[in-house]
Amino acid sequence: MLKAVLGGSAVGLIVVACSAGGGGGGGSGGNGATGNFGGFGNTGGGGFGAVGGSGGFAGTTGGFGGVGATGGVGATGGVGATGGVGATGGVGATGGAGGGDLGRACATSAECGGLTCLTPASGALDGGGPAKGLCTTSCTQDTDCSAYDPTAVCLEYTTGSGFCFEGCSFGNPGSSFLPSKCHGRQEMACSPLSADGTTLSGQACLPQCNANSDCGSGLFCDPALGVCRANAATGKALGAQCTQMDGGVGECKGNCTGIVNGGSSVPFTYTCTERCTLGASQQCGWSGVQGDKAPGFCLFTSTLLGSNAGIGDQGSCAQLCSCNGDCLNPSFVCRPFAGTGLETLATVVSQKGYCSGPTTEDGGTSPGLPTCN
Repeated sequence: MLKAVLGGSAVGLIVVACSAGGGGGGGSGGNGATGNFGGFGNTGGGGFGAVGGSGGFAGTTGGFGGVGATGGVGATGGVGATGGVGATGGVGATGGAGGGDLGRACATSAECGGLTCLTPASGALDGGGPAKGLCTTSCTQDTDCSAYDPTAVCLEYTTGSGFCFEGCSFGNPGSSFLPSKCHGRQEMACSPLSADGTTLSGQACLPQCNANSDCGSGLFCDPALGVCRANAATGKALGAQCTQMDGGVGECKGNCTGIVNGGSSVPFTYTCTERCTLGASQQCGWSGVQGDKAPGFCLFTSTLLGSNAGIGDQGSCAQLCSCNGDCLNPSFVCRPFAGTGLETLATVVSQKGYCSGPTTEDGGTSPGLPTCN
C-alpha cells in the first residue's frame, strides 16, 4: 500500500467513499514539538505548535454527500443563540455535544455566552483566524477549558497563546454532518492530536476552512493550516512535486509531504498536500457542484484515525485526474476510481481517478490511465 511519511512516521493512503449529490500544519512548522499532521513542519510547511500531529494518511470507509452548505445545523449548532443551556453556553455533560457555546460559529462575542469570539480576521491563530468565527477562551492548560466542555483541550497555534477547543470523536455512520460533532460545522474538522506524530493522544475540533468562501470577503483559506488569512497562499499547487524543507518558506501552497512505498521508510518522492474536512460541500478547489471538474477531493485521512474516519473528520486532498499526464508529480500515475468502490465519484467530479504512486497494494505496478481521451 502506498504510504506517506510525515514527521518520520510512515502511513497508508486509501480513498474515502463518496455518493453522488455533493451535499452535504506547523503554521510555522515548529512552534512546538507536536506540529499538526505530525511532521508537516519537517516536510515543508505544516504543523502548528502544540496541537499535535496526525502521523499521516490512511484509509477510511467514511462517506460524503447529502448535506447542504450549512452542514445541516446552521451557524448556531442547531440549538439557538443560547447554546441550549443559558448564558453559560453549556457546561458539564452538555459540553462538546453540539449544545454548548464552546466551538460555536460567531460574528461577535455577544453570541458566545461569556466566551470570546475569534473572527476570521482576528489573526489569533498563527496569524490567521477561524472560518465563520469561533467561540472560545484563552487558556494555559486543559483544566481551564473543562468548565465549557469536559473533553475540551487547550492548544497553542502561537507559542504562549493558548485557546480552548471542544473535544470530538472520530467517525460518523451517516451521510451528513452531526450537530453533536463539532457543532456540525463543515469549516471545522475533528482532528487527531499527537506529540510524536505516531501515537494518538486525543482529538479536537480544529478550524478547517475548505474554500475562500468559508472565510468571507477579502480573506483567503490557508490550505496548509486551515485558517483564514489576509493574503492568499502562494506556491506549487496540490499534487505538484516538491522538495523537503529544512526551514524557511516552503514551495507548496499547502504542505510538502514525503511519499514511500509499503515496507519502506525512504520517500521515493515528495508531493504538495492540502488539509480538508471529509464531506465538506466545497473542498480541495472543487465548487461542490455535481459535474463541475474537480482539481482535487478530500480522500485521505490519518492512520491515527484508524478505520473510524467519517464525515466531519480531518482529511487531506488528493489531486484528481483523467490520465497520467494530468498528474503534476511525474512519479505518480492516475489510479482509476474503477474497482475502488468510487465509480460514482467519477460522475460527480468529472474525473476518472486520483494521482498516486504506481505500486499497488499487492506489490504490483499499476499502469494508471496512460492515454487521455
